Amino acid sequence: MNSDSPFDVTETRVAYENPWIKVREDKIVRKNGKTGIYGYLEVGESVVVVAVDNEGKVCLVESYRHPFSEWYWELPGGGGDGENILLASKRELEEETGVIAQEWEVLGKARVCNGLSTEWQVNVLARNVSYGDFTQQEDETRARKFVSIDELDEMIQNGEFEDNQSITALYMYKLWLEKQVSL
Repeated sequence: MNSDSPFDVTETRVAYENPWIKVREDKIVRKNGKTGIYGYLEVGESVVVVAVDNEGKVCLVESYRHPFSEWYWELPGGGGDGENILLASKRELEEETGVIAQEWEVLGKARVCNGLSTEWQVNVLARNVSYGDFTQQEDETRARKFVSIDELDEMIQNGEFEDNQSITALYMYKLWLEKQVSL
């Protein structure tokens, strides 16, 4: 336990579990003596792929997100499923988009929602791509497209691209691009 923690955990239990997540509930005692419950998700590592074609356009996939009951444009990605990060990234990119890449590079890691989840997101760059067949996944993805960085910026500003994990990966990609220019 971190000695700087504002509370002590007196008991912990798994309130719900499935193959992808655990909902953990900790009973806590704050430094002022008040008790409470802190609930959070235990989630494995995930991957988000910034797949870039030879024109510098980024691959997006339109995915259905059940909590909001809507379709959203986002970067391909998903659970790492305990695999090597690059293998998981290759699998997710091909499954969701039909795109295959020859060059791979880890852009960086980020915590997804550190007040609510233990999930780490690994952001990966995929380049030198070829296009396989896109197969719609009826319960998850229905389209793919490639757009420029300027188009993505516009989509973000217009509220057409709202996925925080995708926006984080794009930011890391933009930092990577800046380094390439300064070399």
